[in-house]
Order: sequence, then structure tokens, then C-alpha cells
Amino acid sequence: LQLPKEYPEIWVDGRKGKLLPTKPVMHTVLIEPEEKRLSIVWSGIAPAIRPYHEMELKTMPFKVNWKSK
Repeated sequence: LQLPKEYPEIWVDGRKGKLLPTKPVMHTVLIEPEEKRLSIVWSGIAPAIRPYHEMELKTMPFKVNWKSK
């Protein structure tokens, strides 16, 4: 099996209008042969300044660009 060569570049809210780059991490690869489908779950993690409320997280800015190796 060869996974797709695309991967995300991920930035998360750094406050004061800044976006901070994160390291993309592949978490899950789901193979559904009967559907002829492959799904990959990625995340980008950065330190939080403080715990955030759920409503803040829903509107927090982020950015994702897809790149090829």
C-alpha cells in the first residue's frame, strides 16, 4: 500500500493576529476497500496560552495548505 504524497501545512491561532506553524502528525489511516476509499486524519498541535472555552475554539482562526512531497 502506498499512501498519498500530499500532506498538510497547518497553522493555529497564536493570538494578536498571528498564526503559528505546527508540525503535522498523521493520526489515523482508514482503508475501506468496499467503498474504494482511503481517509487520513491529520492534526497540528501547538502549546496553548491558557485553557480555551468551547465557543472560543469554534471561532479560533487556523490555516491549512496542502503540499506534495
